Amino acid sequence: MLWIDDPIIPAPPAHNGDFTAKLFGGNSGLFQDFATTPGQQWNGGVWVGDHYDKVWAIDAANLAPFGSYPVPSRAVSTVALTPNCSQLCVPGRDNNRLTMLWTATGGQAWSIGMAMPQFVVIDHNGQYAYISNVAYSHPTHSNHYISVVDLATHGVVATIPTGTQSYPDSLALTEDSGLLFVAEAWGNEVSVIDTVQRAVIKTFPVADPHGICIHRNVAYVNAYFEAKVVMIDVPSLTVLGEFSVAPGSSATTGIVI
Repeated sequence: MLWIDDPIIPAPPAHNGDFTAKLFGGNSGLFQDFATTPGQQWNGGVWVGDHYDKVWAIDAANLAPFGSYPVPSRAVSTVALTPNCSQLCVPGRDNNRLTMLWTATGGQAWSIGMAMPQFVVIDHNGQYAYISNVAYSHPTHSNHYISVVDLATHGVVATIPTGTQSYPDSLALTEDSGLLFVAEAWGNEVSVIDTVQRAVIKTFPVADPHGICIHRNVAYVNAYFEAKVVMIDVPSLTVLGEFSVAPGSSATTGIVI
């Protein structure tokens, strides 16, 4: 895990040993992503996606798990909370399911089928979820795409094609949810989607982009093998520059601020 210094964001507390082993005693699956809730509301603070078939709930105060909840999903690559923290969205790539859990109980709220959902983000008002699909066929476009799911009706209302063999991996929404940034790992580019038009309006060449996040109107893109981060100015949609990360840090798969 890389920690990039920001003068306003305090450094995380130090932990001895492996973080996963500290939480789960080494008996868990492969952990892919997490989502946090404010304070101690809605079952504790941190939700962690297990690569196999469950989601773990963790008490953020003492870093101890207090529950694990099975989901009808395999290869859980990411999880995302609704803005009111009442539900958790869990895509399962290997069994083609998108599942919503109630955070108060861990029970299933609803679930729908879709082709190989990989990554998910939810807009600021909780109306839509955007899911990257890495399936190899689709009725209207031949390769990978983004699904738009209406969280009220539980249905896919649109699909947005990305590049051929693009493998849309990580996603990041701007604060107003107007733009969706897509890290297309196999396509070696970052696409910017206008969420109103539901179309790609800009692309940037980036080698093997696997992680992306947005902070203070800057998109930070993790270049997988090149051990660097590319910075994109959101208002102007121009590249600001790039910086290297620690030596030996190539093949990093995510980024968070």
